[in-house]
Amino acid sequence: EVHSILEVKQSLDFVRGARTIDDGLSDYVFETPYAPDVSALASSLREGVDVFLIEVSDSKQFCFGDVIFQQNFFARQFVRRHGELMLPWFRSMTRGQAPDEAMVAAILSRLPAEVDERDVLAGDILQKMRLTRSGEEEVLDTLKAMIASVGGRWIVFGAVTMENAPQAIMRDRRTLNDNLKSACEQTGALFYDPADLIAEHGKETVMDAGGANLYEWSPAFYPTVGQKLLELIGQAAPAGAKPENRGAGTSPGWTPALAQRIRVARSERINAELAAVHTPRLARLGETDSGLYAHYARLLGQNALVGPRDRTALALIENHLPDYDAYAVIRAGLGELAFLIAASGRRVIAYEPSARRRCAIEDGLEELQARGLIEPGRLTIAETLVPEGPLSGRVLGVAVDASEVRDDAAAAPHIARTSAFDGLLIDPRLFIRQRDDPADQTALIERLGGLGFTRRRDYFADRMTWLHRGSGG
Repeated sequence: EVHSILEVKQSLDFVRGARTIDDGLSDYVFETPYAPDVSALASSLREGVDVFLIEVSDSKQFCFGDVIFQQNFFARQFVRRHGELMLPWFRSMTRGQAPDEAMVAAILSRLPAEVDERDVLAGDILQKMRLTRSGEEEVLDTLKAMIASVGGRWIVFGAVTMENAPQAIMRDRRTLNDNLKSACEQTGALFYDPADLIAEHGKETVMDAGGANLYEWSPAFYPTVGQKLLELIGQAAPAGAKPENRGAGTSPGWTPALAQRIRVARSERINAELAAVHTPRLARLGETDSGLYAHYARLLGQNALVGPRDRTALALIENHLPDYDAYAVIRAGLGELAFLIAASGRRVIAYEPSARRRCAIEDGLEELQARGLIEPGRLTIAETLVPEGPLSGRVLGVAVDASEVRDDAAAAPHIARTSAFDGLLIDPRLFIRQRDDPADQTALIERLGGLGFTRRRDYFADRMTWLHRGSGG
């Protein structure tokens, strides 16, 4: 639980191992006697975090040297523990006033003779602690530093503002939100102003105590807040993404949600055009000679030649991965994923060893080009499963379902040839051969690491893994 953006950075740096917090200060930072074990969180950071969602509700923070105290924890563990003794000092400090030496001396003289171990630093705290406020420049610099340190997509949930509330508090919160919004626009993060929730549902519903509590959500409103957070996660583009994939500061009217709607609409259009091509082909040639076989014949009957996993792969390419010069779809099938990527304006190679399916890809490509969905020359077709020699430029191999052979002996030469790629986006369970055993999937990743694909990011929800050569990309 943190309030200011500097507190967020302190927490992130602590998890990253970039800073430490002395146990003597832990009560005021974590409300625990000792600094907590964050090894599990640190491991998640190293493996790659998809989305960072932070709530920033205050521009002010309690600073003791380079350590920031959590406001509620400090009030409970230091101020309230000593009762009225600390109140005059605390009021003075929260007004931004320098500590009065006589006041500090009087407080110290009245502390119990047997000093609680938590009060060893009391004198230093009383003399040196300050209330600081982060302005526009510091908010921007802090957000930039966090994004640079861990990457990923960033969502900033701002402070709650409302009418008929103390003007000074609301004025500070609106200024904070303006600074947060500006910082998000300059970094590609997504900003959300929760005033929208107040406008839609009313403060009596949104805030605790029937709207009287300006600092806490109503517990009954938690599910609605949770749903809003899920919506934001679905909308957020990666901070630092290329301009066409960022929301703020790019083309007028662009939003991550709009980009997602465009992806869905494009995939539905391609699905419809492919269905129009392959329905008569299937009737004329049959399952085998049409190249559809039972698998695609079933999908055609379900109106699902372009499926959710194809859209997911494109979303990962657009929103999460570095740019490549070309994208190679391994075991392209009818070309559905290759078409989807090519329609987004990228250069694509469709690798498909089946001659019948290559004919199906050619027929589909001809129709999509005629409809203006794919530019001529954007997609080429290769008659192998993977490259058989060097490739021109930086190429990402993409394999949603590339299970082609039955055993390791048959898979080995194909896996070796993936060294022609600069990166891979794959489902380890269905790469070259099916691997239902997690140990087999781990062995595959290790083998690819031996080919130079040493940088890794897992997208567990999508059952996809991105691998890249070395530390670049």
